[in-house]
Amino acid sequence: MGTVNILDLDKSKLSISYIVQRHIEAGIDNFINQSFVNHPKSEVLPDKTNSNNNDNPIRQFTEEQKDILKSYFIAPFKGSGNNINYFDENLVIDLKKNRVGIEYAKIAKLIYESPKSVKRFKDKPFTQWYETFCSIMQIEVKKYKPSTIKIDDKIKNEFYYLT
Repeated sequence: MGTVNILDLDKSKLSISYIVQRHIEAGIDNFINQSFVNHPKSEVLPDKTNSNNNDNPIRQFTEEQKDILKSYFIAPFKGSGNNINYFDENLVIDLKKNRVGIEYAKIAKLIYESPKSVKRFKDKPFTQWYETFCSIMQIEVKKYKPSTIKIDDKIKNEFYYLT
């Protein structure tokens, strides 16, 4: 695992704000004392924002899971063409947080409705995408009517890059 010097980053403002956001979310008290200069790129901080998740380990993704999920997003979202790689830098990290079933359903619906996802799977019903998403995430498929899944502000704000 390498380190990154912020002077070498072409998107330093985004990277710094992203690091600040992650540290604040993790509840790190001594954040001010931490150095940005040798901050590891791939550090994943624990989710302490939801009391239900504090006792659970962070969910791990295999490369195969990432590759399958990645195939559902447009190229610019994945960093193609000098764009920010929201898939690896945001989505994968946010999906590593342990969540309850309805939260996964909301995330699946947000992805389904997102302009950042490819159109080919939107021709199919949401329930089929939700089952696929649960399979990729290796979680149990719960029975929800799509009309009852309301994407709340918490999910919209956390996954802002999908809108």
